[in-house]
Amino acid sequence: MAKHFIPIASGKGGVGKSTVSVNLALALTRLGARVGLMDADVYGPSIPTMLGLTAQPGVDAQRRLTPLTVHGLQVISMGLLMKPGEATIWRGPMLHKTMEQFLKGVAWGDLDYLLVDLPPGTGDVQLSLCQLISITGAVIVSTPQDVALNVAQRAIAMFAKVKAPVLGIVENMSYYLCPHCGQREEIFGSGGARQTAEQLHVPFLGEIPLITAIRETSDAGTPLVVAAPDSVGTQAFVAIAEELVRQVHQQAGAGALAPTEISRTNASHIKIVWQDGHESMYPARELRLQCPCAGCVDEMTGHVRLVATSVPADVQPVKMDVAGRYGVAIVWSDGHRTGIYAFDRLRAMCPCKACEVRR
Repeated sequence: MAKHFIPIASGKGGVGKSTVSVNLALALTRLGARVGLMDADVYGPSIPTMLGLTAQPGVDAQRRLTPLTVHGLQVISMGLLMKPGEATIWRGPMLHKTMEQFLKGVAWGDLDYLLVDLPPGTGDVQLSLCQLISITGAVIVSTPQDVALNVAQRAIAMFAKVKAPVLGIVENMSYYLCPHCGQREEIFGSGGARQTAEQLHVPFLGEIPLITAIRETSDAGTPLVVAAPDSVGTQAFVAIAEELVRQVHQQAGAGALAPTEISRTNASHIKIVWQDGHESMYPARELRLQCPCAGCVDEMTGHVRLVATSVPADVQPVKMDVAGRYGVAIVWSDGHRTGIYAFDRLRAMCPCKACEVRR
């Protein structure tokens, strides 16, 4: 599928995240990469409009959706599957199923990068994405204003909680560039995203000017990187793409906490082999009693709701799925299936004598 999964996120709407996603994806193709763009904003999909797409995806022999290709970019969006003017009114389970379909039920082929244009905020779509795939790292889009930067920090905090790296921050609408005299005017202030990146110790990927051509070309269905390849705006997107590639390569070499093996040794134990070679053996019932889901633990108080006597002595895992970069989801023989055990928590819970002594 894709070597690198990169969600493009923002804490709030109106910062130009989708415009950045489209032009950044096209800038990566300009650098010679094989790129896909997944529009995960199911409530307000705008990618098809920006790329001038109106056709519907096909279906291949394996019953997978076939993405549309435009300007060398592969694209899938809920906007391509909906009738004009139709509204999407879905709750969490439907959103999760759609994300799974777009990731695993689309014939993406071999890609270097799959960029995912996320909806604003830190809701169900973001969480589903982090559970379904191992994210290389996220890109956060903000404008220079304090209010946008404050909300962008929440998006960064959300990715930190699910152990997904942040590859960097992009400052969109950083300054206004007069098309007549070339004078730079900092309408919304400038440099706020760079300062935020420094404070949070995440990379700063670059700044994009506020120029009319970016809006005009997006509305016309031929984004700036294609419509005006030599423009100042395109140069900014390409520079950000180049920095993003550097950050991806650095992140790829940094490794992750995810274990190298998760298996059942027998009905009563789960084995995890960590990247440093350490092996942890967890008694199945003890792990079931530590389920962190909202049904077993009160999220507000931390009070354990699960009654130990309700869990059978012979309970065992019937299915185990890695949830992104940060945990494993287990379906138990007693029918329970909602808990995701974070890797850092599992490592801290290792019952071996050596780990017990360190604790």
